[in-house]
Amino acid sequence: MERYQLWLTHDFPSHLAQCQSDFEKIAFSTGPISDKEASIKRFESQTYFIWSPTFKALQNATIDTGSFLMDYFANILRQHRYVLHHSDWRNVNVEGIGAMEFARHYLKPAYQMRLEESKEVHYGNIFIEYTPMLTRLFLKITANHYPGEQVHRFEKLLQLLLTHPATKS
Repeated sequence: MERYQLWLTHDFPSHLAQCQSDFEKIAFSTGPISDKEASIKRFESQTYFIWSPTFKALQNATIDTGSFLMDYFANILRQHRYVLHHSDWRNVNVEGIGAMEFARHYLKPAYQMRLEESKEVHYGNIFIEYTPMLTRLFLKITANHYPGEQVHRFEKLLQLLLTHPATKS
């Protein structure tokens, strides 16, 4: 927790600003960006944002940066009536690469929020995943929703996560 708090006060503002800048370049076509660093993919009931800058491109980034961002985003969602459904670390064998580990948080709108869906629109079920790599951070934010479900646009979710002031939690 102490390292997380230190990150929030020192490196967080620049890391969040870089993620926000890369997201805006893609979402609003405000500038060029490497395909290896960020992308948004849309499907009928799922949209996701991948952010994968090199550690060298992020000032003072470490292997912990991705997990700190993942926890920070989950905290923001919990402040907006989302419930952490589960969190885990997994090891997966990837053909041609070998064993890789990744962490994820799965958040759902609070039950009361789903009952009030006609009054308050949510973003769907949210996965936040982080895969530690040797030279780059790999962070993925996914919003899933059921066909016909009333949800906010994915860009609104990312704007919430990327512009929210840091909280002490």
